[in-house]
Amino acid sequence: MSKMPMPSGEKVADHDRTNGPAIAELFDDTPKGRERRELLRRLEQVEKLFDRNFSVLGIRFGWDAVLGLVPVAGDTVAAGAAGWIYWKAQKLGVPGHIKRKMISNIAFDYIFGAIPVLGTVVDVAFKANTRNVRMLKEHLLEEEERDRAAWHAERKGPPAA
Repeated sequence: MSKMPMPSGEKVADHDRTNGPAIAELFDDTPKGRERRELLRRLEQVEKLFDRNFSVLGIRFGWDAVLGLVPVAGDTVAAGAAGWIYWKAQKLGVPGHIKRKMISNIAFDYIFGAIPVLGTVVDVAFKANTRNVRMLKEHLLEEEERDRAAWHAERKGPPAA
């Protein structure tokens, strides 16, 4: 564990709370925290674009549903964006059980999304990218909390005799 002092706890404003905790609430202002915060912002931008960019009659949907209207090619492009989110999660060292769940979300969205008409409904309702980004954020939050607890335990040192 690094001997760097813990940051002051200052947070960066983040207003997108539709996909789990706000990004700024996940990480302190350390280089690692800033890097993760920036990556999650990019992932969330892609997720929002593909899963919840538009609203019609209160129903949120994104380019995944729109592209799904183009047989095979549209769903393949949308799966590419989902694959990019998965790839970034893998580079962050997400554990196997989360990666398997992410892959199953992508596969479900791709397979059922390819069915004409029903696929558009699946794309609007299932939102694989939103699910995957939320899982990634929850995992990183748990990891950050473990790091903070370890840092505080290390800082305290062994009990005085």
